[in-house]
Amino acid sequence: MITTLLLDLDDTLLKNDDNVFIPGYFERISQYLADIVPKERMLAQLLAGTAAMLENKNPSLHLKDAFDQVFYPGINISYEDLQPHTDRFYAEEFPKLQELTSQFPDSRKMLDFAHSRGLEVVVATNPLYP
Repeated sequence: MITTLLLDLDDTLLKNDDNVFIPGYFERISQYLADIVPKERMLAQLLAGTAAMLENKNPSLHLKDAFDQVFYPGINISYEDLQPHTDRFYAEEFPKLQELTSQFPDSRKMLDFAHSRGLEVVVATNPLYP
């Protein structure tokens, strides 16, 4: 008997074109932190850190740690020093990126149907963003 429905978030429940979202995200965060990290360095290190996450095959190394090992030395700022600024970015600016995505029209109906049948619903996604 099926008890759980596993759904991917991006391009299943949420229309999220990486060709639109990722450049928008990179532009916003690099612009937001430009007073702390030069924009070109920020973009280069975001890409390098993301590549480190995607290439990580070590199950005991969390994706955040794979990112941090590359990103922070590359921008020459510690995690602790940058963290208050990135926390503020994710609280204030990241939600504005919602304009680059949209919900599929039947997503809510599908979730309501699954819940009405007593299914546990698990939404998964590629965890590239904090």
